[in-house]
Amino acid sequence: VCRSQAHPACQTLPDAARRRARGNEWGDNRSRKAVESEMGRGIEMKRVALGSIMHETNTFSPIATPFEAFHEGMPDILDGQRVLDAMRGTKTGIGGFMDVGAEQEWEMIGTVSAHATPSANVRADAHERLKGRLIEELRAAGKLDAVLLYLHGAMLAENAPDAEGDICRAVRE
Repeated sequence: VCRSQAHPACQTLPDAARRRARGNEWGDNRSRKAVESEMGRGIEMKRVALGSIMHETNTFSPIATPFEAFHEGMPDILDGQRVLDAMRGTKTGIGGFMDVGAEQEWEMIGTVSAHATPSANVRADAHERLKGRLIEELRAAGKLDAVLLYLHGAMLAENAPDAEGDICRAVRE
């Protein structure tokens, strides 16, 4: 913990920690709904999109990583509401996002969930297809307050040596 008090976030840390210790950000045990009701304003629900594209690339592997590797045993990758239905209550990154989202009363929007076992670089067409599906789902979702992506961080694609960075750039655009 920074104790320099030079950063604005550090200056408020003791107060924030005290409020959390007392139950919530308002310093007592009232729910968010109760406090906002007392303040005379409606609850503004955050719209948060959730998604995951996971692959740990092993550049020494002779096993190819086509699009189909991301949905083995299923007809297609999970998308839309199917992401939320399948991942709710799981001990996964998206499951954790959903636990926090339920606690914070977010409106959660599923995008894509695609996971492949470790193998060679992801084929260029598979990377473009996965990224494209994610972007399509985000555009269809409309106005969002946030996008949470559960990414491995070690995925390489034939056309993108930093595949997760390429995905994040596309989301930001």
